[in-house]
Order: sequence, then structure tokens, then C-alpha cells
Amino acid sequence: MISVAIPIFNRNVDQLVQQLLARLNFVDIDFELLLWDDGSDQGFKTLNAALARELDKVHYFEFTLNKGRSAARNRLAEQAKYDYILFLDNDVEVLGEDFFSLYLDQIQQRKAVIYGGITYPDYLPAADQFLRWKYERRKKKGQHPIRSFGACNFMVKRSIMTAIPFDESLEQYGFEDTLWLKQVFKAGHTLTHIPNPVFCSELDDDATFFKKSDLAMQNLAKLYQSKHLMASDGIRILEVYENFKAANRFWLSRALEKVLPFQLFPVQKLQLFKLNRLHQYLK
Repeated sequence: MISVAIPIFNRNVDQLVQQLLARLNFVDIDFELLLWDDGSDQGFKTLNAALARELDKVHYFEFTLNKGRSAARNRLAEQAKYDYILFLDNDVEVLGEDFFSLYLDQIQQRKAVIYGGITYPDYLPAADQFLRWKYERRKKKGQHPIRSFGACNFMVKRSIMTAIPFDESLEQYGFEDTLWLKQVFKAGHTLTHIPNPVFCSELDDDATFFKKSDLAMQNLAKLYQSKHLMASDGIRILEVYENFKAANRFWLSRALEKVLPFQLFPVQKLQLFKLNRLHQYLK
């Protein structure tokens, strides 16, 4: 009934796999766990490949070189044999014992795409993870569906996933899930949000999060130039970009990014960084 699909990069997923197997024992369904390594260091490949040899219903595949999360998700969908695929990121934890029961309720209603959400620590894990922690805590719930969806924890009909694959030209981080969801909507399917979050305790440090944000702006600039994603799709940073462009005020965003103190205004500093990088890539 369910194929659980996990793209992997440089992480030992033993704990996550054990959590999933433990919770699957609470429901009487057919399932498989599919692991696809996206060009990790050999040590991680060895550890994760061993899970498939040691555990029933766990299957392992790998790329020799890193091809990106879109390619890994597409290959996982091709390997899946059940009607619904649950995609999970490799760095999450599954805590609720009713995790699969809540998704099964949606399957019984024949929902097309279901997003369970993600939660983060209530406390600051480490000083150098301040930005990501603050950013996630400030996110608004129940906002535009494109803004509140992520590929970290969602279930989809296999027929939809094979008909609408992720864009493999987006090899680096950022907006591949947003583009995919837009294409799903265009095909006439709907997204259902349910309170069934996974937990992410290991946050990016500040430097890594800035780097990922930069990569995301590169992807977004490419998608905006090709008109695959527009401000009208609910992309907030594009709305801000178009407003600044119309008013010719990028001089102001550059000046504010330089003078705004990070410790007092971390999220605002990040948003200005993203806006200025997007402007740079769209020149």
C-alpha cells in the first residue's frame, strides 16, 4: 500500500529506518522502504547499504555521483511498487506512533497529495544555528499553499509522481519542490495539509543556511527568467523583488543589508541577502 522513499546524502539513516519500521508495526499494511543514495561518501554508502541486507522490506539504490534531490526522488518513484509514496528527508525523525495511521486516513479518502509538515526545537540547539532556528519559528502557518509545502514529509499517489516528475535540471538546493507543486496544481490535483509533522533537530549552521539560500536564489532566478515560477504563484521573494524593481530601490536593500546587525535582525538580514542575490542573478 505504501512505499516510503528516502533520498540520502552523507547521512546514516539507521535511526530513521528503525523509527519507521517500529511505527509500521502499528498498522496492518503492505509496505516497502526505499533508500536512494545521491553520491555520498563511501562510508555512508556502506552503512546504508547494510540496512537493506539486514532488514526485511528495505531496499537500497545509489548514484555513483551526486545528481541532486530531484533525480533521486524520481528514481525512487520509478522503483516504488505501491500506489502511494511517502517521501521523507534523510535528516528528520518520526516521533508520533500514529504517524502512518494519519496518512492512511487520507489514503482512504483518495487524496492526491498530502503534506504532513515539520517541526523544529523550541530551544536554540547551538549558537551557530541561530538563523535557521529563528527563521523556522517565524514562518507563518496556514499561508499560501505553495509557501507552506515542502518535500521533507509528503505523500503522493504514485501515478501522479510518475506523470509529473521533479525537474532534474535543478540539481542544487532550492525551489524544485515549489515548481513540482505548481505543476501538480496545473494538472488539476489538490494538496491536503494535515497535522502529522516530522521533527528536525539538526539545523543548518548560519554559514550553511546563507549558502543554501544563495543556491536557492540561483534556482529561482533561472525559473523566473524561464517563466516557470512567477510572483503570481505566491512566491513572496518574487513579489518583493518586483516591487523593488518597479520603484528602483535596490540601492536601499543593498544599504540595509550592510548596516543591519545580524544578532538583532537575523531573519531580516537573510531576506535582504536573498533579495540582493536574486537581483544580482537576474541582471
